[in-house]
Amino acid sequence: MSGFLGLKGSFVGEDEYEFSIPITPFMMNGAGMVHGGITATLADSVMGSLIYKRMPEDAKGVVTADMNVRYLAPGRGKQLISRAKLLRMGSSLASASCEIRNEKNHLITHATATFFIIR
Repeated sequence: MSGFLGLKGSFVGEDEYEFSIPITPFMMNGAGMVHGGITATLADSVMGSLIYKRMPEDAKGVVTADMNVRYLAPGRGKQLISRAKLLRMGSSLASASCEIRNEKNHLITHATATFFIIR
């Protein structure tokens, strides 16, 4: 999904990964804010990318097993910055959290997810 959305991430700490994307008219819903599905996809993508880059060497991939998204404020501004933090890396499951903020550092979304590690 990250490639489809044109997302390019970078590590901002040992176990923190970040995506940043511009807010475009295509992302907006009828109320003039970023559609919740876009925000959820961004959260899932940044957490999944972090887990993928930190998965054990013998793993083949990761998939989302569970995700909880909390919408805290309208997605407005010029840019969405999503940062994921690794909470736990197990042998079959991994957990991460994510905050999505705008360019003014306003917290828009908080998410947590568990990923299944494919072997």
